[in-house]
Amino acid sequence: MFYLSIILLLTLISLAVYYVFLLQQRYQYFRRRGIPTPPFRFFFGHMKTLWNVPSFHRQLENWTKQYGKIYGIYQGTTPTFVVSDADFLQEVFVKQFLNFPSRRQVLGGSRLRNVFNASGATWRRHRHVINPTFSAAKLKMMSPLINGCITNVMDKLKDHAENGNDFNIYTYYKRMTMDVICRCAFGIDTDLQNNPDNIYFKKVEEIFVRSIRSNSFFRLSQLLPELAYIIGKVFFGINMVRAFINIHILSLISKKELPELPSIWLFNRLHPIIEQRQKTPTSRVDVLQLMMQVMTDEKIHDDVQDTSKANYRLVKGEIISNIIVFMAAGYETTSTALAYATYELARHPEVLEKIQAEIDQLPLSNDDDDDDSNDEMKKYPDYDIVAQMPYMDMFVSEVLRMYPIANTAVQRRTAENTVVQGISIEKGTLIHTDIFSVHYDPELWGPEDPYVFYPERHQVKRHPMAYLPFGAGPRQCIGMRFALIEMKILLVRLLREYCILPGEELQTTIRSFAADVTITQLFRNEETTPIEAVYCFPIEEQAAIYSFIARIDDREITAQLKEKKTAQKEYSEALQAGHGAYLLEQDENSQDNFVINVGALPPGKECEIVISYVTELNLVENGTKIRFVIPTTIAPRYNPGIGDISSPASTTSKYIQSVPYTIDFRCQIEKIGIASVSSVSHPIRMDLSQTDFYIITFAQQNTQLERDIMLDMELIENHSNTVLAVETNAIMASFTPSEEDCQRVINNTDLTNEFIFVVDCSGSMDDENKIELARQAMLLFLKSLPVNCYFNIIRFGSDHQGLFSEITAIYNEVNAQKAEQLTKTMRADLGGTELLPPLEWLDKNPPIQDRARQIFLLTDGEVSNVDEVVDLCRTMATSTRIFSFGLGSSPSRSLVKGLARATNGRFVFISPHTSVDVHVGTEAIITAPTNIPPVYANDYIIVYALIQKKSIRFDHYSTVILTAEQFQLGRAKVTYTPAVSNNKMIARLAAKALILELQHQKLPSSTQKKKRNLFKTLFKKHHNDEETTKETTKKRIIELSLKHNILGPHTAFVGVEKRLNASNADMVLREVPIQISTDDQHLLTHSQMYSNSYMPTSMSSAMYDCDIDAFCDYSEPMESCSHPEPASNIRLRDEVCEDNSCHLRINNVPTQTTDISLMNDEDTVRYLIHKQKFDGSWQLNENDIQRLTGKPMTTFQQKANNEILISAIVISILEVRF
Repeated sequence: MFYLSIILLLTLISLAVYYVFLLQQRYQYFRRRGIPTPPFRFFFGHMKTLWNVPSFHRQLENWTKQYGKIYGIYQGTTPTFVVSDADFLQEVFVKQFLNFPSRRQVLGGSRLRNVFNASGATWRRHRHVINPTFSAAKLKMMSPLINGCITNVMDKLKDHAENGNDFNIYTYYKRMTMDVICRCAFGIDTDLQNNPDNIYFKKVEEIFVRSIRSNSFFRLSQLLPELAYIIGKVFFGINMVRAFINIHILSLISKKELPELPSIWLFNRLHPIIEQRQKTPTSRVDVLQLMMQVMTDEKIHDDVQDTSKANYRLVKGEIISNIIVFMAAGYETTSTALAYATYELARHPEVLEKIQAEIDQLPLSNDDDDDDSNDEMKKYPDYDIVAQMPYMDMFVSEVLRMYPIANTAVQRRTAENTVVQGISIEKGTLIHTDIFSVHYDPELWGPEDPYVFYPERHQVKRHPMAYLPFGAGPRQCIGMRFALIEMKILLVRLLREYCILPGEELQTTIRSFAADVTITQLFRNEETTPIEAVYCFPIEEQAAIYSFIARIDDREITAQLKEKKTAQKEYSEALQAGHGAYLLEQDENSQDNFVINVGALPPGKECEIVISYVTELNLVENGTKIRFVIPTTIAPRYNPGIGDISSPASTTSKYIQSVPYTIDFRCQIEKIGIASVSSVSHPIRMDLSQTDFYIITFAQQNTQLERDIMLDMELIENHSNTVLAVETNAIMASFTPSEEDCQRVINNTDLTNEFIFVVDCSGSMDDENKIELARQAMLLFLKSLPVNCYFNIIRFGSDHQGLFSEITAIYNEVNAQKAEQLTKTMRADLGGTELLPPLEWLDKNPPIQDRARQIFLLTDGEVSNVDEVVDLCRTMATSTRIFSFGLGSSPSRSLVKGLARATNGRFVFISPHTSVDVHVGTEAIITAPTNIPPVYANDYIIVYALIQKKSIRFDHYSTVILTAEQFQLGRAKVTYTPAVSNNKMIARLAAKALILELQHQKLPSSTQKKKRNLFKTLFKKHHNDEETTKETTKKRIIELSLKHNILGPHTAFVGVEKRLNASNADMVLREVPIQISTDDQHLLTHSQMYSNSYMPTSMSSAMYDCDIDAFCDYSEPMESCSHPEPASNIRLRDEVCEDNSCHLRINNVPTQTTDISLMNDEDTVRYLIHKQKFDGSWQLNENDIQRLTGKPMTTFQQKANNEILISAIVISILEVRF
């Protein structure tokens, strides 16, 4: 028995070794042919990547840009050519069809044989039987059925048109296409417009929600193609057993069902329909009836050699399977194509006008022209009528070119060894078409930009393989003509009666690191007299507000952007004349505070205010995440002039503990490049049902405004570090350099660093553990300083105190111990927040020659004199950088960002319940900066360019290059689909960046000439060295603001609602109170605090709606000039909990145990930081090493001294584990 076991074991080992050898040979498939392939994993091939990306076809498109029009991937162990070369595709789909006759089977062993998944003689039989079903004659007979379903849609649209409200038409399209399928396929009138809960509709929807591609059986069959038939048999067998239990057992005793594959559920429920049709013959013209005419109960034996048409029949199971395919294929694809068509009509009114003009020429009668009910359907378009519409044909073709729906189905499997364009292809190899790359290929679709919607391009004859929305060759989609007729009839009827306009929430997705946000605020007057409601609220400093709309009753007032004084005067005069008026302006003393005035709101009335803006997003956590922040709170700001807190934006608005208004939140995030979405501020709900977008909402209703909204979008592991997006007159480029890129530049410097840590120890830092966050950050900073640099620690509050009497002291062991002792005993005990004095002291004591000063400011930023502080720091920018850290729930984002931006530094916000290690480690001070903006390792820079001359335009041939000294760090080209936007988003962001740049141009003339920044290169027209006066700068800012219609510090939006015979004489002022964040409530005295019972009766609610195109994994690098400056590198990281419900603790170094093996990960990191010496090394004992690594010290081969070896071990552990 023992020997048998040994023999069996050796046999298994031999088989495993042989299998590994075979796999190694398979993975040489493309290398032997000289075909490029992306990096892949053994056994999985490229499937690990393709399973985890949100969009399969987008990933192929990205690889096409990198590896060319013909490259290889491995689906498990199966070699697959990914092709976008039109000549190659013509060989495969047409000229060598007999060598490529079939598609890859999703799962083997299925009894659901149909025209889509059948191969060989079986496919030929199915195709021959079903093909006549979609002939011109049969389609003409189905036109009345299609029109009947469209009539139901038109009834619904009539209701919306009468109400005048926005709505999502996609919902009605989905119901209509399923109604059409049910009527035309098997004669069932489902009327889903009025009965949307129909069970058949729900099951077909499940086919797309519960994709079989994520099923473990399917994935296993991809990895083990030799066992695909057996795996499929098991999979379908399990589902058939579940179906039997549901139908014959659970249906009798319970309403619950076991989960079934939707196609199996439909298969079993469609049997009775066929049986009923057999018992009761009908003259209906539908697909089921046409197939039943050739139905047989005899078993069919398909023979490739048998070409007799007598054998072209179908059994009942095949008929049902084909009906299911027809339901699934015709439902989602057609409705989605209609939705895209409607979207493009809303975006292109000139196209809409041309189609409507063509419709007006059709021989269609009006509804009132004929009372003969027998001729009713003649009033509607049919097959013959829509065939007379050449421009409609071009429009639909352009929609399907830009948005190919069934893009994963255009593939073929090799039946025999063959050669295509000199490339040998073995039997069983797959050919997959990268349709998006084909459809956006400028060589196939030029000279017009293929990323621009242009129906007229279809007037030109193209390559036969340039247009593939329905596939090509003999296996082209059999329902193509049916889908096109359905779309065209619907569009004709829709556009005969209505125009399509973009809704308020219809937003064009932005390119790269930007968000488009719509805020809707509702003001209600419950008093008996008119009121003027004043509301102060925050928006990100770099946001560009471009729209301000007021709605009251049935009127909509679109505000106009004007110079601030003019707008204020117009607002006041309107109120004096008895009219309604609306004003939106920015607080000139704070870049992130805005004030709305709703003037003369009548008693009992509601006014809806809609504000739209675009803003950049931030890259955080060492370049692994993008953070989107919507500020909702304005923290009470300490005012040095009065020695107390003050109301924001020159108002007298009060802070209260809670308010009766809440917020709703809805965010749409493009999936490309995004691995996951989380929030550290609020519980969120994520809708995954959309193909290309995540839909994010709050998980709880009635959310208060006591803290900012923060979304973190984790990037996929292998994301591109370059992004380029263009409009016709603007370009936006983003580049994320690696540490290696930056290190090449850093090595060229001989400067010495000064590190000065300015720590807020005012009373406001005591709450919410903010002073503890500062202590933890300081310990990390001190452990990361390079030996022999110079440093100091300055604590500030009402006064400021330095660790050393001199400006800076050398960083050695003695001084490091003093700094660590001060940090551990640091308290929030210095009174008010007087930030200006310590910065003035530093300004009076600049760094000596050959030193570069870097200030690290840790504060909750609750000061009111933001502009005064930022202006001072601008004068220090030539010799000093400020790295600002905003602590707590509601720091002044304007202060924290403004200080960093004014001095070429960086900013980070550290919210409560997060690990400070991540933020400080992320901020790793390894830099290779351009002057403005600087370049940081694993962080992005964004640059813009605007074109002033109409003769010049940006397009997909534009390139931006990033250089640092003589080093080219990267090159960025436009390659993403669709990368061209015509909604002025990029131009608005560029103009806002330029306005901020102009505001920061307040340097003395001696330093002005030294400042050569990025915008000086990009916007020469606006940067004249002689234009240094305040009035000239203000004038430039106003010009930019008005030209690009974005709100600035010297402009305002104003709208006037004309009222007849009205008076505002008794109008009263009502300032909407501001909810104070939880951590700031201790700042208010009893006399300052208001309860809800004293709330004014003007209330507001807010709804945030945004579109984000977060990091788009699509391109290469970008450009600017840089001057190398010194930095140090912090590499310490900590684990981050990604579960929204998980809150990390910020603890001191644990004292209850010194046994590393008993510590959690976070405490282990704390312990290692505590044990690190001032020079960055570690001296641990042998017990620590064994507990840390699980191995005794003697197992490590010692070629260096003990301290170096221990330090190397610790660094390795930190890098690998944390």
